Amino acid sequence: MRRLLLGVGPLKRGTDRVEMASRLFVLLLVLATAPVALASTHATQRHLATVAAQETAERHAGRAVIVRSVRVQADSGDPDYTGSPLTEAVVRWPTPAGGSRTASQLTPSYLGAGDTVTVWLTRDGRLTTQPLDPAAAKDMGVGVGLMVAFMLPLTAWALHRLLRWLLDRRRMRQWTTGWQVVGPVWTARQR
Repeated sequence: MRRLLLGVGPLKRGTDRVEMASRLFVLLLVLATAPVALASTHATQRHLATVAAQETAERHAGRAVIVRSVRVQADSGDPDYTGSPLTEAVVRWPTPAGGSRTASQLTPSYLGAGDTVTVWLTRDGRLTTQPLDPAAAKDMGVGVGLMVAFMLPLTAWALHRLLRWLLDRRRMRQWTTGWQVVGPVWTARQR
C-alpha cells in the first residue's frame, strides 16, 4: 500500500509524499461531501424548526393603528420587488395590561393615519418580528446543505493548489541549490 500511494526510491522526495497525501485528503473530502452536506442540511433544518416553533409559541399577530407616517422608504432594496413602497409610520396597539404602546413600523405607503396594520407582538405586548416560517426553515436548511456541497470540495481543491504552489517553490529552490553544486562540474566536463 505504501509503495502504491506514496512511492519509494531515491527519486521520491519528501515534497512528493506531501503532495500525494494532499491529493488523498482532497479525494477523501470530496467523497465525504455528500454525507456532510446531508448532515448539515438535517441539522440546520432541525435547529431552525425548533427556533420557528419557539418563536411561534412566544409571538402572536395583533392589530395596530397607524398614528402618522414618518418618512417614505425609497424601495425594499430588491430590484425584483413589485409591491408598493414602504413608509416608516408610528403605530399604536393595545397591551395585555389594558394600556397602549407606540413604535415605528414599516407599512405600505398607500396606508395612512387611522388605517390598521398587522404587527407581531411578544406575550407582554412588545413589538417584535414575524416568527420564522417552518417552510422557510426547510429552505434555509437546503441552502446550507448546497453551500456545504459546493464549498467543501472547492475549498479543499484551493488549499491543495496552494500547497502545490508552495511545494513547487521549495522544489525550485532545492533544484537551484543542487544545480549550483553540479553545474560547474557539468560545464567543465562539456569543454
